[in-house]
Amino acid sequence: MFDDLLNTGRKIEGVTDGTSNTALYAEVTAGYLSGGGGGKKNGDCFETTTSQPYQNLTWAQLQAGRAELLSRDYKTASLAGGWSPAWSYKGYPYVEGSPWRTWYNHLLPPNAPCWRPGDWWAIVVPASSYHTGGANVGMADGSVRFVRDGVDPDAWMSYGSRAGGEVGGSLD
Repeated sequence: MFDDLLNTGRKIEGVTDGTSNTALYAEVTAGYLSGGGGGKKNGDCFETTTSQPYQNLTWAQLQAGRAELLSRDYKTASLAGGWSPAWSYKGYPYVEGSPWRTWYNHLLPPNAPCWRPGDWWAIVVPASSYHTGGANVGMADGSVRFVRDGVDPDAWMSYGSRAGGEVGGSLD
């Protein structure tokens, strides 16, 4: 629903995919603050590369990038870096509002690992929770749904846009 850094307002009539087919917010687990997370799937973000560009992507390029990331093993990846100790500040500080701290996106299903494919602006932060099997998602119609980790990835991705014209599919 919110796809830019300019904090521009959104009107409900701009949600042409339908408010029950558009996610507003989802849970995202917090990192470990100290940098000592030690590579935990729900609290850290991991470094990777991808052959896909990260701007102005087609649906097919998004699907290909998702397949690449889903094939990665976070247990053998290094933590997203540039700092010492390594980065594990996912979810902190909330007030900053940057995509690598507090946002999430719909490229990967809930509770998949967070990946930084070489650039902070390309970060892939899935919805995540401490619940078994999924995460809570607030929809644009005001409802809250529990979305399973095993949701159809294309259906999940379609719920991440407000006016993409995709057929939503089931989140069950």
